[in-house]
Amino acid sequence: MKNKIFLYPNGKRIFYTVHNQKADTVLLYLHGLMSSRTSDKGKSILSYAKKNHFGFLSLDYTAHGDSDGDKTEFRVGTCLEDILSVFDLELKNKKVIVIGSSLGGWLSLLLAEKRKQQIFGLITLAVAADFTKLVWEYMFNEDIKTRLKSGEVLGPSEETKGHCFTYQMFEEAEKHCLLNRTIKYNGPCLLVHGDKDEIIPYMNSFKVKEALSSTKVCVQIIKDETHLLKGYKLQLAIDFILQQVKE
Repeated sequence: MKNKIFLYPNGKRIFYTVHNQKADTVLLYLHGLMSSRTSDKGKSILSYAKKNHFGFLSLDYTAHGDSDGDKTEFRVGTCLEDILSVFDLELKNKKVIVIGSSLGGWLSLLLAEKRKQQIFGLITLAVAADFTKLVWEYMFNEDIKTRLKSGEVLGPSEETKGHCFTYQMFEEAEKHCLLNRTIKYNGPCLLVHGDKDEIIPYMNSFKVKEALSSTKVCVQIIKDETHLLKGYKLQLAIDFILQQVKE
C-alpha cells in the first residue's frame, strides 16, 4: 500500500492511497461528504482487495481528509475533477469496480458516464445523487436562502452538522444533477440503501435506478439500517457485482 499525492499546477495537493498497482481489476472507493479515504468503509474495501488480490485506490477530495482546500471551496465539480485527475493518472487500461458512499455515490455515477469503457461495475451506498436539491428545498427556510444568496456562509456549526454551505455550492451543483435526465451507463449496478436512512431517503436509490440506462440494476434495501449502513457487509456487495461482471 502506498500513499501518494496528485499535484495540481497551482500547487494544490490531492492525497490518495493505492494498493497492488499491477492488478488488472481495481476497486475504487469514493467516500462521502466530510469523510475521507481512511473511513471504516475505505478500510473494509482495502482489506477485501488485499485478501482477494485486487488493486485498490481511494482519494481525499479537495477540502477533505489530508487534501488541501477550505470547506467553503467544496463543489461537486471540483470533487469530480479530483477523481478524474487521479483516475487518468493511475487507472489506465484497468478494469475498475467503483464503490461510492453517499456523496461518493453521486460522484461514482458522474464518473461512470465519463469513463464508462473502464468501469465494469458500480456499487452505491446510500447514494446522495442531487442531495443539494434536497437540502435547499427541505432543510432551509426562506430566511436562510436569502442570507446564502447575499453571500453569507452557513456553518460549520452544530446546526449544519459540521457542514459548510455557500450559495455558490448549490448553484454549481445544479450542473451535475442527474435525476432529471438519463444517466448514461450500461454496466451492472447495485444500489444499497438503509430503510431507516435519516439523511437521504431510500427512495433516492429507486430514482437512480429509473434514471440509469443500464438494464442490470439491483436495488437492495437493508432493514433497520441508517445512512451509515454500519451493519452492512460490504464484501457481499462486491461479490455480487463481480459475479454480474463475469456473466
